[in-house]
Amino acid sequence: MSAVHLIDLPIKLLEIIFPLLKLHDARSLANCCRYLHEVGQRYTFKYRRLVVKWDPWKQDIPSEFLHRILVSNNSTDPASQLHPSTRYALDTRNVFLEYAAFLLARPDILNHVENIYLSDEIPYYTWGYWGGATPDASLERWKYKFYLSVWDVVRKLLTGARFVKESTLYHIELSKDIFNCFRRLRHLYTLRLDSCFFRKGTISSMCKGRPPVMSSSLLNLDIYMPHRHVDCQEDIWKVLQFFPNLRTLSISSDIDDRAVERPPAKLIEKGTLFSTLEKFVIMNASMEAILGIVEWIRITLQRGFCLRLTHISISTMYDVPPWALESLLIALSYCPMEVLNLDLNYHTPAFTTIREIANKCPNIRGLTLILRKESDETGVVDWMHPSWEYASYFTMFRRLEYFCWNFRTSSSDFSPASMVFFEEGFPHNSEDATTYDSTYSDEPDLFNDRYYIAYPFAANCPTLRIFSILLSDREVEGCDVHRAENGVISLIPFKERTVANKFEYWNAIDEEELQMPHWPRTHPGLA
Repeated sequence: MSAVHLIDLPIKLLEIIFPLLKLHDARSLANCCRYLHEVGQRYTFKYRRLVVKWDPWKQDIPSEFLHRILVSNNSTDPASQLHPSTRYALDTRNVFLEYAAFLLARPDILNHVENIYLSDEIPYYTWGYWGGATPDASLERWKYKFYLSVWDVVRKLLTGARFVKESTLYHIELSKDIFNCFRRLRHLYTLRLDSCFFRKGTISSMCKGRPPVMSSSLLNLDIYMPHRHVDCQEDIWKVLQFFPNLRTLSISSDIDDRAVERPPAKLIEKGTLFSTLEKFVIMNASMEAILGIVEWIRITLQRGFCLRLTHISISTMYDVPPWALESLLIALSYCPMEVLNLDLNYHTPAFTTIREIANKCPNIRGLTLILRKESDETGVVDWMHPSWEYASYFTMFRRLEYFCWNFRTSSSDFSPASMVFFEEGFPHNSEDATTYDSTYSDEPDLFNDRYYIAYPFAANCPTLRIFSILLSDREVEGCDVHRAENGVISLIPFKERTVANKFEYWNAIDEEELQMPHWPRTHPGLA
């Protein structure tokens, strides 16, 4: 039997092999022959990242770059008069423009791009990083002229990359021309707008009369609003009208600054968003924003639209009174809810919350309930009652498979370690005492059995399969619930403290840790 070589394999198999390689290995393999080069080029240029970089700690530029920068900007100022930050900005912009020019000159490469990331780091590290003022006055004066070429190249890249499916824009001005570029991207289904901004009046002028449809193919939209752009919140909500077929939506803002405000009344009255939306995230929501979502769902029903919302994640540091929580859960009860994530203020009554969720949404399959004392707190907290008292409400859930919370175990919660702690007489001040809670133990694996508190929950909820405790934003501890034919319940602890135990499936997260959590994407073939 003759040997089979790579070049003998069909293209479909090679397209599976190339993504399994590291990027430099894929490039080397693609340079072996024309056949492999054709297939490898599709993979190596599938994702392109173009960044106007800025490093506040490395502002000095080698002197050999200065003459080229000064000539390209028609400046007669001597190099000694340029602030280092200005020299650095000019050079990094030119690097961005040169790389973009290369891609634009090679449509054969640009047509292979399926995921494009366009970023401008200068606003964050200059007029954003230093409290709203640039470290160099000349850079502020040149800002408009400085960015003319950048804006032009961004438009050309978005227009030229015709087969782009996913795109991320970071600190990019969203002008009318940029939105018009989305019309030409027929395959675009995921868009992330991170810290992007609008000129005042741009969105309002575009929404006069009937708002234009910028993309009917877009299914997933993530928007992050930094505190520097809080004045354009109403415009950000209006942007949703440009994409009428959204399936997943994430809107978030700086946790330590102004919260996400209520959507405009005219937008709520149309009631069209929740007729298509299936998965929704709103992070750092104000009370008014939560009540606005409730009103939006109610009007959608009144207009005769069918609700499709199955996943929702709401995070707020504001007190949510019981009547507001009840209004939210009543609205969600009309949706085909599958998964519910609530990240609430510590003062929210937990008993009432769990009881209302079980009463209004008994058919959900996944529930994550987090209480926080501070906005930046990530970890377990002391809940008001022992865990088994909360478990008594789980008898009302009919389909619940997954439960996660940030409960800190106490001496009133049963586990082998807590029994040892009991036998020793609760010696809080003894240096030789066994600390049953691994959160405070010097040897966290010695009595790492918090998952034992899952027994009452599994007993009260026959459908429960996964029980977990959120130790931090990226770390989970818990167990799988196994049931024998005779009804005996056994708990199989997770092998590692990780988010890999289906955490991504049941929770809205951001794998890039950019404060833009989102649900699993909806792909065109599944829409």
